[in-house]
This record gives sequence, C-alpha cells and structure tokens, in this order.
Amino acid sequence: MVLNRELVNPASMKQALIASARRLSGVNMFEQGHRKLDLIRAYQILNRYKPQSQCPYMWPYCSQPIYYGGMPTIVNVTILNGMGVTGRILDKPIWQPYLPQNGDHIDVAVSYLPVLWPWAGALADSISVAKKSASWEGIAQGHVMVTVSSPVGNNSEVDGEMTSMVKLPVKVKIEPTPPRSKRVLWDQYHNLRMKNDPLYWDIDGGQ
Repeated sequence: MVLNRELVNPASMKQALIASARRLSGVNMFEQGHRKLDLIRAYQILNRYKPQSQCPYMWPYCSQPIYYGGMPTIVNVTILNGMGVTGRILDKPIWQPYLPQNGDHIDVAVSYLPVLWPWAGALADSISVAKKSASWEGIAQGHVMVTVSSPVGNNSEVDGEMTSMVKLPVKVKIEPTPPRSKRVLWDQYHNLRMKNDPLYWDIDGGQ
C-alpha cells in the first residue's frame, strides 16, 4: 500500500509515532517519555491516517479542567513554514474568542519569535481563566490567528512576499475555583514561581 503523501507531514508523523509507541514495563511515565518506538506499527497507522486531534496528543493538559487563580496552561506551538526557508510573523497574533461558545471566559496571551528560520518558528499560548469566571463551569472556545509572510524565491517571476494565515483552535474546560483544602499542588517540571521557601503555601495566588 502506498502512503498518501499529501497527509504525511511532521505533525502526522509525530501523531503516528506517538500512537504506535509501546509502553515499557517497569518504567513510569516520566522515565520513558512517549514509550518505545514501533516503526512497523507507525507505518500501518499512516496507511489509514486521517487528520486528528486527540487527547493523548496533549495529555495530561487535555484531560484537566482549569480554574481562575490556577497556574496558566502554556501550549507551545511549532509553526512549519512551507513557503520558504525564511519567514516572519506579521503583526501580533490575535486571540479571537468565540462568543457563542463562551470564549470570553478565558484570557489568552501569546509570546512568539517574529522570525521563522530555517523553515520553522515557535510561539506559546498562555491560557488562563478570566476573573469573572471564578464560579463558572463549562467549555470555552476560540482561536489564535497568525499570519506568516515569506519572500518570493529568486527564480520566481513575481516580486514581493507570499502570506499564509493559520488558525490555532483553543478549547478548554473550566470549573469553579475549588477551595484550597481540595487542591493538589503538583508541578513535575519545577517551573512554579515561588519565593525562597520551596514549600511556599501561597504559590497559586491564595484564591
């Protein structure tokens, strides 16, 4: 069977490798990462591949609701620029909440590298719950709009730049801020903004 080359790109390859990987026995999730590669199984998945967005791809963040006062959830995004070796992000990425889908219940801040080189760039979406939603529960949606520009190649008869727009969908579940006695402070990546005391109790804002 021949692979559909139009669907084979870095994103689909990553999904196929993760979905096909096999768990290592006797090793916890932080020691084995995304498990042991199984290339034959990955090839079989690519043979029947369809674009997808699954929770395991963003686990554990996709399975956890967020709440006002908690640490922001940061999603790092790699932008693949197929228009040329160099490129740039025009203006500032725009957060566009879907108002019928409660998008105004979340705040999204974007930090990014303005230059894409070679062939790729990065940005980070910081997602937090708006103050007015401290007692609200539901699903909030929207998207971040990014416009990428690249110069036309020297061999082209057309001068100027090519542009492409990318929509990065955002969908989160929000729950009311739980009382302090029901919270668990767990951050395996050691990125908490704490004071001198590593057991500082007020780390999540004391809401």
